[in-house]
Amino acid sequence: MKTIKLIGPISLAFALFFTSNLAEAQKLSWKVAITPAGGGTVEWQTSSPAATGIFSKSGTLTFDKGAYVDLTFKTNAGYRLTNVVKNLDQWLDFLDDNNHYQFGPVSNPHVIAVVYAVDTPVGDFNLAYPDGKAPMIADVTGNYQGVTADSRDYDVDVAMDEAGKLSAIGTVDGIVPKNGGPIQGAVGTIKTVNNTPTAQGSGSFTGTMDGEVLTAKGAGTGKPLEFQNAGADLVSVTGTGSGSAKVADESYSAKPTTASHPLTDEEKSNLAKEWDLKLAIREITNPKTGKKSFVSSSTLNLPNGEKTFFKERAVTYTIKNGYTISFAKGVKLDEAGNPILDPKNQKPVIDSKSSVKVTKMKMAGSQSNWTVTDGVINYAFLGQKGIGKLADFASAVEQPEVEGMTSNRSIIE
Repeated sequence: MKTIKLIGPISLAFALFFTSNLAEAQKLSWKVAITPAGGGTVEWQTSSPAATGIFSKSGTLTFDKGAYVDLTFKTNAGYRLTNVVKNLDQWLDFLDDNNHYQFGPVSNPHVIAVVYAVDTPVGDFNLAYPDGKAPMIADVTGNYQGVTADSRDYDVDVAMDEAGKLSAIGTVDGIVPKNGGPIQGAVGTIKTVNNTPTAQGSGSFTGTMDGEVLTAKGAGTGKPLEFQNAGADLVSVTGTGSGSAKVADESYSAKPTTASHPLTDEEKSNLAKEWDLKLAIREITNPKTGKKSFVSSSTLNLPNGEKTFFKERAVTYTIKNGYTISFAKGVKLDEAGNPILDPKNQKPVIDSKSSVKVTKMKMAGSQSNWTVTDGVINYAFLGQKGIGKLADFASAVEQPEVEGMTSNRSIIE
């Protein structure tokens, strides 16, 4: 066999070709797969070549064979790291407290799969009116006695239902309805407008006044009711209204006018009462499929001392929009928290007048230590409607650090 010696330029060319292929063969590539995109980042550092960088989405890392590779797994706001896999090997438990691991010296190509998940808030969240009491909650049910502007004694019982509708029955000296008996009928509503109780009255009357035929009608102007200190520990309520009447053949017209009435201690107590919403969110697992999901329930403690429980319903949470949860048609509870049963059919009594909706409820924190940071609450009960900032409602009460609420579970089934 002859030996061929390469000399000169040809020898140099073969040498360069060989060494370049050898160097290429000593390079390794790792694929880093991040799921989902935006859930987090992977910070990397290689010893050879000495380099650093960050993967914000899936990519490929190339370095020299035998190098050390440092990977640190960072989570973006609202996410948590759930898994790290090297090829098919679970690696999450090998990470240090900073979610970091140093691989090496590396001799083989690998695939690093990184999985993030939305960090869904769970736990109990107490929401209460920021000042502790809601002055816009006005139940004007009670007995009213006094003297009218034209010197007539009156004695009237007023009742307000859960929708804010007002009905009255009573007597006024010299005025008798067409069918005889006391004066009675629907007289309007009290609603909350811009967080202020507002009388929206309307009514008509046919009968006699001092023996003369009388027809009349009136309406509230929709101006807010005013509650003022009347002295001697009394509070007066002032409303505004207008109307027209015809006595015999003579017509009368009442321009918008105001009238005040001092309230008793019982009536006064209706002007401001505590109320709050206990909102619970928990994670559940389907025993058949193993799939995890989230549900929410709540208990509304009404300002008149009653309670309404809204059973669990499925909810979803997103980083962008947080939670939006609507509660309506809850079950009325007694003081012990048990369902109130209808004596006729022994079924739970439904509160169809109360409703609460939290919109874009966003939170900061993790595990059971979450803080409400944003969102809106809309509520309606006892004829009142209101709206407020969730962060204000949440900061009004101390938040428990527990995961999920288990009370009233018998109602959920």
